[in-house]
Amino acid sequence: MGVGFFTPFPKYLQIRDLLVRRLGSEYSPGDRFPTEQALTDEFGVSRETVREALSGLEKDGILRRHRGRGTFVACLPAERPDERLTGPVEGFTELKLDTEARILKSGVCNLPPAFFSRHGIPAGRPFYLIRRLRLLDGAPLALHDAFMPVEVGVRIDRLDLRHTTIMGELRDTLSIPIRERWQQIDATVADTEMAGPLNVPIGAP
Repeated sequence: MGVGFFTPFPKYLQIRDLLVRRLGSEYSPGDRFPTEQALTDEFGVSRETVREALSGLEKDGILRRHRGRGTFVACLPAERPDERLTGPVEGFTELKLDTEARILKSGVCNLPPAFFSRHGIPAGRPFYLIRRLRLLDGAPLALHDAFMPVEVGVRIDRLDLRHTTIMGELRDTLSIPIRERWQQIDATVADTEMAGPLNVPIGAP
């Protein structure tokens, strides 16, 4: 029946990720690797999709094909720590998917006392809020609130943020080194301010 894939990430990238994990735990250099047809049957995708997934592993020198003999493991994937500050939105952007962000609200705001105590910040310090609606293929995907020091937020707010990420602009455009980012995701219900942009009923989860 094949593997259930999460769209919109391209299937070949998802298959490649699965194969890299498998290579790191189930194979040794010199082992024979499954054929394109075997992988096509396993994942329930086209042969072209499997071929595209394997081509990246070949370019990285992990797999090596021998005509008439098959595909073999040349070396195992390197176990390198991923130090990128990344998340779903950054992933969509890097994959060149059709995403766009619209700024709904920006300006100086005050945060509740619990925020300051949780992160060891002197209470009462003002922050700059940039609220954006992220669209994927023209449909609402997510609502993001970014809180930054006022002097940083003012500079970010002047930039074109439609097809980029705030993290990328901080690092690449403003040359501000990033040491830590706090991201909090909570379960909640859509209030009147959230429901409209996300195109969901008020009270929806």
